[in-house]
Amino acid sequence: MENLLHVTPIVDNQFVMFSGKARWGWTALDDAARVAARVLEEGEKKHASKSYWLSTEALNGDEAAEILSEELGTKITCDTREPEELEALFNSGKTDIEITYAKNAVDIMHQIQDGRMTYMGTIRDDVPYVTGTPSTSFREWVKIHKSELLGK
Repeated sequence: MENLLHVTPIVDNQFVMFSGKARWGWTALDDAARVAARVLEEGEKKHASKSYWLSTEALNGDEAAEILSEELGTKITCDTREPEELEALFNSGKTDIEITYAKNAVDIMHQIQDGRMTYMGTIRDDVPYVTGTPSTSFREWVKIHKSELLGK
């Protein structure tokens, strides 16, 4: 979700997604941090060899734009682009991103588009299982970050 604040922020009421019309899982960074903290607190006896999925909900760009529009009170649209354009963004120097991470992100976008990673659009929310507290929905996240999303 935080990509909308830093990597592909809303500019002129529009944000960019680089995976076509495919749905993929959305996760709030705070939820990932809470899971990581719990795993570190409880240690390997409980969490060794476990794999947690933090996909709170699956949305494509248009679905995310609809929620953003409703919560921000202004029409927001999604500009769907190709993975090569994400690579160009990373190479432009306009984002502060580690190069290996950037290359992997481009590869993931290719795999989401071509069907090798359709599971990325699957909802499997282990946040409540690990932390004992609910995860943050995209709508809740937008409400929390409304002023940042509106550039205020």
